[in-house]
Amino acid sequence: MDKTNNLVSLNQLWKAANSPKGKDPRNWLELDQSAQFIYALEVKLNVVKDNILKTQRGRGGGTWACFEIALEYAAYLSPEMRVLIAQWIAQYRKDEFLSELLKNTVTLEITDQSGFIYLVKAGDENIYKIGCSKSPIKRLSSLQSSNHQDLRVVHRVFSLNMWALEKALHQYYSSCQVRGEWDQFTPEQVEYFPLTVYRIDGQLEDLQVTQVIKGSDQQEEQIQ
Repeated sequence: MDKTNNLVSLNQLWKAANSPKGKDPRNWLELDQSAQFIYALEVKLNVVKDNILKTQRGRGGGTWACFEIALEYAAYLSPEMRVLIAQWIAQYRKDEFLSELLKNTVTLEITDQSGFIYLVKAGDENIYKIGCSKSPIKRLSSLQSSNHQDLRVVHRVFSLNMWALEKALHQYYSSCQVRGEWDQFTPEQVEYFPLTVYRIDGQLEDLQVTQVIKGSDQQEEQIQ
């Protein structure tokens, strides 16, 4: 990881996938679909290629890319690698956000509002329930007692404000609702659920910090 530019080593991803023959970064970059994806990303982000993809030849060289390209390359390597990198990127961005909060001397405390956001799947259908609990496993037992289908926890993500986050997630996925609090998700929505949770949770935390800072500024103005 090149933390200066937030770039990921594609060579390390290739090695982590057991170095599949013919799928190294150089070969992948020569594919038309890869070139088309990178160009589309340049246009979408309004950046030059060197800002999202860097290649260094010779000893100690390799290829480094932004998160979006790294995820695309991971999908090319294998479905398992794609899931792994999606989760890693989500956690990295979460950790980065918390690190910035600490640098700004904002203190985060574990409160009664902290707990887990969970995603429960019902049977073999693509039916899922989003909820929050301090103990998702105990909550699963409670849900199972009133449901004839086998239930299992697919994802669980810790949050400092699970109640607000659960409400925001229900609003975000409102178009997926099929009955009561149960939603119908595509495989891709399920795969990226942790990433979506981290992103929305980060937005809520950012909003809360902004409100705290504004309140502090207003108090200082009143004192002056």
